[in-house]
Amino acid sequence: MVTSRTGTAMWKNLRSAVLRDAQRDGVTACPSCHRPLFFGQRRRGEYRPDHAEVDHIVPRELGGRDVRENLRVLCADCNKRRRGRERRVPTLNGRPALRVSRQWGPGTIPSPPSRGS
Repeated sequence: MVTSRTGTAMWKNLRSAVLRDAQRDGVTACPSCHRPLFFGQRRRGEYRPDHAEVDHIVPRELGGRDVRENLRVLCADCNKRRRGRERRVPTLNGRPALRVSRQWGPGTIPSPPSRGS
């Protein structure tokens, strides 16, 4: 049986340590939206927008690691909002597409591979 990364003892211990350190350091509000944080336990299935959650500064999808230096505490709403924004990376031919402002600029669309003459 395969266990998810967030179900491992290593992640649970690291998550607890980050939350404990934030409380010890006096973090009482979300650094992003300044909403007061709730550090208590939430019941299974309960959603609290003010619940303190551990967030990866550099997402794992982009090479971020599970180390304290890459973790911080955000409220559940900011963490949820951040996750959704970072996953929506436009792609073109399987590669990240680069955009300039709202217009496609010169050199931002990868040219198709040239075919031998």
